Amino acid sequence: LTLKGHDSTVCSIATGAGPKTLITGSWDTTARIWTIKETGDIASVVLRGHEAAVWSVACLVKAKKYITGGADKCIYYWNASGEKLRMLKGHTDCVRGILTMSNDSLVSCANDAVIKYWNDDGECVKELSGHTNYIYSVAANPALGENIIVSCGEDSTLRMWDLSIGEELGSAIIHPAQSVWSVTCLKNGDIVTGSSDGVVRIFTKDPARYASESASKAFEHAVATRKVQMSEEIGGIKKTE
Repeated sequence: LTLKGHDSTVCSIATGAGPKTLITGSWDTTARIWTIKETGDIASVVLRGHEAAVWSVACLVKAKKYITGGADKCIYYWNASGEKLRMLKGHTDCVRGILTMSNDSLVSCANDAVIKYWNDDGECVKELSGHTNYIYSVAANPALGENIIVSCGEDSTLRMWDLSIGEELGSAIIHPAQSVWSVTCLKNGDIVTGSSDGVVRIFTKDPARYASESASKAFEHAVATRKVQMSEEIGGIKKTE
C-alpha cells in the first residue's frame, strides 16, 4: 500500500492504538493517523495545530492517545478523532524524539540538549542533562530495568539514563561519527545505533557477544580520532561546530 496525503517530507512514524493503524509526522506541520480497513481502503485523520514541522510521533496504546512533538517546541496529546487534548511546553528548541512509557508517562528529547520526563498528568518531573548538542532519539531498555532509557545525538554520543533517579549511568559511548541519528534496544538489552557515517553498531554487556579483537581495536582507534577532531579548535571555535 501507498499512503498519500502529506504535502512535504514525512520524517516520523509510529504504530497506532488499534489494529492496522499508524501515525506519521511531516514537515507540512501536520500529523496523520492512518487506518487500513479490512477492505483495503485507507482512512486518515489529520492532526492540525503545530506551527512548524512535526518531528516526532508516538502513541499511548492503552489510553488510545496520540502524541506529537514539533519544531515549534511543543508537545501535543490528541485523541483518535484528531481533537487536541493537552499541550506540554518546556523545551526551548525543536522536539526531536518522544518515548511513551508503560505507566502513560512520557519522555521527550530536543535540540536544546535536554531530556524531559513527564508524568501522566503532563507535569515535567525530571530533566536529564549531559548531552552537549542536539538529541535526536530516545529509547527504552526494559531488559536492563523499567526506568532505563538510552539517548543519542549530534555530540557523537550514546548515553544511558535511570529515570527513577534522573541521572546518567556510566560514561557516554563516543561514536566515530558526528551525528548519532537513531537508537533502539533489543529484547536482550543490546543497544543499536545508526550514525552519519553509514554504520549500524550494536553494543552489548554480554562478553559472549563482544566483537573480535581486531574489530574492537579498529573501533577504539576510530573513536580516538574522533575525540581529537572534537577537541581541535580554530580561534576558540571547534571545527565540528
